[in-house]
Amino acid sequence: MVNSAFTNITGYTQAEVLGHNPRMLSAHRHDVRFYREMWGDVVRKGSWKGEVWNRNKNGTEYLERLSINVLRDHAGDISHYIGTFSDITEQRAAQEKIDWLSHFDPLTQLPNRDLLADRCAHDINLVQREDRQMTMVVLNIDRFKLINETLGFAVGNKVIKKFARRLVSAVRAQDTVARLGADEFALLLPGETPQGASQVIERLQAVLSEPFGVGDQEADISASIGVAIHP
Repeated sequence: MVNSAFTNITGYTQAEVLGHNPRMLSAHRHDVRFYREMWGDVVRKGSWKGEVWNRNKNGTEYLERLSINVLRDHAGDISHYIGTFSDITEQRAAQEKIDWLSHFDPLTQLPNRDLLADRCAHDINLVQREDRQMTMVVLNIDRFKLINETLGFAVGNKVIKKFARRLVSAVRAQDTVARLGADEFALLLPGETPQGASQVIERLQAVLSEPFGVGDQEADISASIGVAIHP
């Protein structure tokens, strides 16, 4: 038996699902072990609660918060399983967006100051265990306020995005490039020695010396750079 809310969420009418195995709704995101543990809890404990990915009639996947309980007859034997669920796809997407915004800069898609602090703490522990060094490079675009005032904030934002891409292109995959503020960026380079850091700075100066063409506008950018070595 299913109710109208089931039909609204899944797209299947009662006539289309009665007599069929519930696996017809599966989005095939969970393995056999997941379902084995789920039904093991239902049988042993009489209930299970969790989140499950399923697929509705038109093929769209949705995340549901599901609760399964057993119903027993007078003899104590299981007579029915009752599943109650709600579609939490949009709720989860909204939460993930909030979580993302708390760790990343929406303009450049780079880690923000908070995520940089977390990665910095992690990388310091890592290089200490391995008896290596770590370098942090902080860059500030010179006279960026003038770009905003003369060319406009839209052009300024495009310059920031292009500046960020050039920073990423100058470092390794394991390095972190973060945006700290309006025109301030930081590079976290675990395992990098002072000699290696000087080479990184040379690459940065090379990629940043090229003109920043934005549409029909062009801006020459320079940056102030500071370096710290740990330990």
